[in-house]
Amino acid sequence: MNKIGFVGIGKMGMPIACNLLKEGYAVTVCDPHREALQFFTKKGGRYDASLGRLTAHCDIIFLCLPGSRETEEVMHGPEGILAQPPAGKLVIDLGDGDPYRTERIAQAAEAKGVSYLDASVDGGIGEATAGTLTIMVGGSYAAYEKIEEVLNKIARKIFYMGTSGTGHKARLVHTIIFWAHLAVLCEAMVLGVKAGLEPEQILTVINAGAAESQISSRCGSLIIKNNGNVEDTVMIDDQYMEHIMAMETQTRTTLPLVGLVSQLMVAAKNRGLSAGNISAILKLYAEFARINMSDARRD
Repeated sequence: MNKIGFVGIGKMGMPIACNLLKEGYAVTVCDPHREALQFFTKKGGRYDASLGRLTAHCDIIFLCLPGSRETEEVMHGPEGILAQPPAGKLVIDLGDGDPYRTERIAQAAEAKGVSYLDASVDGGIGEATAGTLTIMVGGSYAAYEKIEEVLNKIARKIFYMGTSGTGHKARLVHTIIFWAHLAVLCEAMVLGVKAGLEPEQILTVINAGAAESQISSRCGSLIIKNNGNVEDTVMIDDQYMEHIMAMETQTRTTLPLVGLVSQLMVAAKNRGLSAGNISAILKLYAEFARINMSDARRD
């Protein structure tokens, strides 16, 4: 049985690492948060404060980090994975990242005999806990074949996208669509309420017609009830926007909707609306329209 290392047991990393434990893998984690380490060791896992030792002792190393900055530090730092790696290691990056920086990380890893896959995940804490994530993988197909069995333990759907960086590219495209669609849904609902319709009534009609989508059917009621947990969702924060802008620049593409959605999220954050749930954009539009969505609901 392969020994697995896991770097980053946060809100997404913890349930993924725990699922690997449940499947019988020997998992050792490296994370600075003491409470997370205590929780994981109670589940039967191990931890090592030294990333260098973890790299030496584990065949497969998962990373579940916020973005390229953190990944580069873990890969290239003084005690990083590439500092003195024994050849043959396999690194799977489950986080998000700038796909062009990802390509450079993969090239540096390959030069030292380490395989590196960008394997962005789609899904929230619920899917991570249930082992039903969707994973988009970029990198060597030979390396992908070696890890596919393990990935099937934590995901319901896995897509091999192509060369290094393509997993992160697919994830960025997916996230753009999610947030742009969410913004349109919120804008239309506020317009309807302002015109005298009830939020639930609007949502029912949307989900009965051609405008229905997973965003409206899965997130619509959560947004209206103001309990859509942002912990289950990727926010387009500053680093995420850097990743998207890098892709825009490299492809010489113009993304006006991305800029608009980013401004909406910044405005929501500046008003203290983004902490806690995905209804932040709806609240922002309601504030612009000077209406109270709660008063418009018929419970």
